[in-house]
Amino acid sequence: GLGSLAGIVMLVVNFSVMAMMLNSIRARRGEIGIRMAIGARQRDILWQFLTESLAISVAGGTAGYLLTLVCIPLLNGLGYPSGVPPLAWAPFVIALLSGLVFSIVPARRAARLDPVVALAG
Repeated sequence: GLGSLAGIVMLVVNFSVMAMMLNSIRARRGEIGIRMAIGARQRDILWQFLTESLAISVAGGTAGYLLTLVCIPLLNGLGYPSGVPPLAWAPFVIALLSGLVFSIVPARRAARLDPVVALAG
């Protein structure tokens, strides 16, 4: 039911974040090449893109949680008794973890760029 729908939405959102990060890497190849040419290690590039993806996940998870809190009084006003569920924080944590998992591929791709190719391209 509702959990399946939420899972599908979460997958779609995570694939969208992954596609957005891959586009970001493509657009920022020169920046990545310069950073690597002046001494940034693969690990530094990897952490840069993982951090950016986690920031997007935190923003999305926070927006979802706040939307939930806003909807509770609306549901109560419509006659559907509801309150803050005991595990209301769980979707936020799931958003963070899934955001991290789906950002590994783009971050590793960025970290493995050859600086010479990145600067030329």
